[in-house]
Amino acid sequence: MDQALNGYSVLDLTTTIAGAFGTMFMADLGATVVKAERPDGDPMRQNDALFTAYNRNKKSITVDLEDASELEKLKSILGNFDVMIDDLPEEIMKKYGLDDASIREACPGLVTVSISNYGKGNSYSARPAFEETLQAESGLSFSIMDLGKGDPYTIDIPVVEATSAYYAVAPLLAALHEKNKTGKGQHVEINKYFAATSMLHFNLMYYKYMDILYAGQVTGAPAGFARTKDGIVLLMSEREPMWTRTLNLIEDPILHDPKFSDPAVRKANADLLMERIEAWLAQYTSREVDVLFTKAGIPIGFVRNIDELAEDPHVHARDSIVEIEVEGQGKMPFFANPVRLADSPAKYERAPRLGENNAEYLEGGAK
Repeated sequence: MDQALNGYSVLDLTTTIAGAFGTMFMADLGATVVKAERPDGDPMRQNDALFTAYNRNKKSITVDLEDASELEKLKSILGNFDVMIDDLPEEIMKKYGLDDASIREACPGLVTVSISNYGKGNSYSARPAFEETLQAESGLSFSIMDLGKGDPYTIDIPVVEATSAYYAVAPLLAALHEKNKTGKGQHVEINKYFAATSMLHFNLMYYKYMDILYAGQVTGAPAGFARTKDGIVLLMSEREPMWTRTLNLIEDPILHDPKFSDPAVRKANADLLMERIEAWLAQYTSREVDVLFTKAGIPIGFVRNIDELAEDPHVHARDSIVEIEVEGQGKMPFFANPVRLADSPAKYERAPRLGENNAEYLEGGAK
């Protein structure tokens, strides 16, 4: 199969989800990704399914960076790759002579990518971090609440890691495009803290320029979660024309009171309006509500658990779940790559066994 990134090769020195997810994204689209693991394996190998989730389509070599001969073997093959990506501390990369400054002269065409928690050369650089701590410090734990009310909390998915992966891949591909024109590689740096804060670009604008962004506008109501006969939906009817469409759909004397044409009055009576709408929703199932609101042109969202998401017919219609072989467990379901290229679709092959490509790369020096 001729894929979009066929012909490009990536040396993956990462150990966190951000790096593994980014290189998985490239491997899905045809790049040859060689994962360099320590002799006892990547930490993710403690869970075969987790390792497969982020390392499908890759190859594996083992390298002990503390062993001088193995380190030299690794350095000797750097010129065979287009990209080297790491998420190791800067001092570790310098210690082993794998930082961009150390290898640039020997490998002028290599695109090097560094993923860190807070970036290099600043007062936060040495601070350790987890997904949850980055969510807290970036503002995500606060912004996802209702105007900051209540206790902060974290999202139980690696949203910062995944976002950092996408922010790494985009400039990486730009650097490869530049290399195709000039023959020269360059260094790409991404830090997870800035990747996380960038997701709050709208919130920052709202905070700094609210008077300009919403000059003359008043946000009304209703908006929020409401129960149907068999579930919960998210309703967003606080702005025109959604409020008008909601009135056309729901016959309720209170909702149709002329005073609620004023957004400020609606906002002051938000709880009452939601109570009336929820009373109307209670006579319908969530699926029936979906049909009614879709026909009326009003966006509405189901609150799904993972079981419901996995069984969603739209997910299956889009081939969003694929089965991949997991060592010792047979085929298991995983989410497919969300990007769809019409003429060069993604591929899905098993994750590599530890060191199974040592002979191919460390002995033969193949690309």
